[in-house]
Amino acid sequence: MPGEPDSPPRSATDVALRKSTGVARSRATERTIDAVVKYYDTDEKAEAAATKYRHLVALQNGLFASPVVRAVRRDPPRIEFELLDSECTVDVEIVRVLRSTDPIAAVELVASVGRALAHIHDGLDLPSSHRNSRSLALKAQLPPGGLEAFAPIPRVTLHGDFGMSNVAVDADGGLVIYDPEPSRYTSGAVDSIDVPEMDLATFVTCLAGRTRGLGNMWLMRQAYAELSDAFLSAYASSRSVEASDAFHRDRLAALMVAQGAAYRAVAGRGRGALVAALARWAAARLPETKPDL
Repeated sequence: MPGEPDSPPRSATDVALRKSTGVARSRATERTIDAVVKYYDTDEKAEAAATKYRHLVALQNGLFASPVVRAVRRDPPRIEFELLDSECTVDVEIVRVLRSTDPIAAVELVASVGRALAHIHDGLDLPSSHRNSRSLALKAQLPPGGLEAFAPIPRVTLHGDFGMSNVAVDADGGLVIYDPEPSRYTSGAVDSIDVPEMDLATFVTCLAGRTRGLGNMWLMRQAYAELSDAFLSAYASSRSVEASDAFHRDRLAALMVAQGAAYRAVAGRGRGALVAALARWAAARLPETKPDL
């Protein structure tokens, strides 16, 4: 959400063409002065997305803010929601804090993100027929036997694209969480119910250095062990389930590698290859997390 938006569609036909090229899971995004409009394939998908956004707003509880849906419209199917004030995405804030030589503040920032995601996973309880609705790109990269090869763990309604570009920081230091929708390379439905590691893997891979600038990437990579441990520990200790049921480290590592490979398959060479390499590096260095924050 923060950053440069996609170019606004000129017509319903233009929107359909953008969808066919795989620009986003939703058809297209248009930004106005104080609002965002997202376009969808069908009225049903637009209604499902609006429902999820409304549930996310209801969960805020001081841990984060999320935009309010103003309207759901047809012809073409779309939703309109408010554009919240935010200073920068969370990766930019992490880099700023690390460069100010304040590692404690950086740790607390990622811990606050972990607590926010735990609250979302505990509270975002949407009825859905899309259990384990994983993208084709991800399915092709999962290990033999898929995720079922690991011990069972309680499923959650996913955010769907819990990367750093969808978590921002406002002027007061509070979190703003955007776009609770599936990415092209992970989940396949707005209301997908799946293992929590699907969301965790996206964010922890970002902590390995998915940010702009080689110097910034190197800085985050150097701090990766402490940052990922803080995020995962805060998440596990904040869930309403036993820490052992919050997530499994081996499944998280497998999903990180699979998501990175799926991203490369979708995005192609260049950045796709970099994300895949970061995911492999980060998965091999996951901390032995202890939920004690």
